[in-house]
Formats: sequence, structure tokens, C-alpha cells
Amino acid sequence: MFLFVAAVLLLAMSQGSSAQELEIDLYAEAYDNRDMIVVTWEVKSSQTFSTSDFRLEKSRLNSGRSINVSRLIESDSAPNSFRVEDTDLRKESNDETADTQVFVYTLFVNGEEYDSVQAGYTTNAVRRTWGSIKSMFQ
Repeated sequence: MFLFVAAVLLLAMSQGSSAQELEIDLYAEAYDNRDMIVVTWEVKSSQTFSTSDFRLEKSRLNSGRSINVSRLIESDSAPNSFRVEDTDLRKESNDETADTQVFVYTLFVNGEEYDSVQAGYTTNAVRRTWGSIKSMFQ
């Protein structure tokens, strides 16, 4: 009887754990000089994860709309470490002033929401305008 209970317990544990039971270090950092936000996370677990185990969604703070950016997920050099380099930081097309945008990145593990992290990025309308002018004369 003891062997049967141990086998059932082992089977239940191997079915995977819920996202909230995992310990994940999640960070986001903006690089204004490279026009990107880098989101990184590391899963502290003996279980091996792949990029397909995660979904990452991006939204502007207080917008209510989110964009799935999971296609950008890459494995980092360390085991169970992942990163996204988000370079799609454009402002709304009707606003050409420099401004700080706050993006919220929400991490899902095996379909369950795990946690969110915010990163602020300062757009540079002057750099965009100069780039447009320069390209007209090339």
C-alpha cells in the first residue's frame, strides 16, 4: 500500500507545478540609447523549461490592450534563463513629442499568469524626425 501511495504522489508531482508555485526572478530594463527594453527571467527549478512554456504580453500602462510578444522569447546562456529584446516601442502615430512611456510585461507560465513587471522608456521625437529628414536626402 505504501508503494502505491508513493507512486501516485510521484506521478502527481511530475505532472508539473502551477505557475504560482514556481520561483521566477523577473526583470525589465530600458535601454534608451539602443531603443529597446530587455525583459529577462530565470526559473529557480530542477524542472527544465523551454521557450514554449512561456507567454509574454506587453501593454501600455492603463491601456487595457495587450500584445503577445512571445515570438521574441529566446533562451539565455544559463539553464532556465530567458529574455526578450523588445524594440517595438513606437508611440501612437498622432503624438510626435518626446515622452516617457510605461510598458507592462506580463509573464504566463503554461497558460497561467505568473507576474508582471514595468519598464519606462523615453521616446525621442527629435531623433526620429532627424532620421526622417536625413533619409529624404539619401
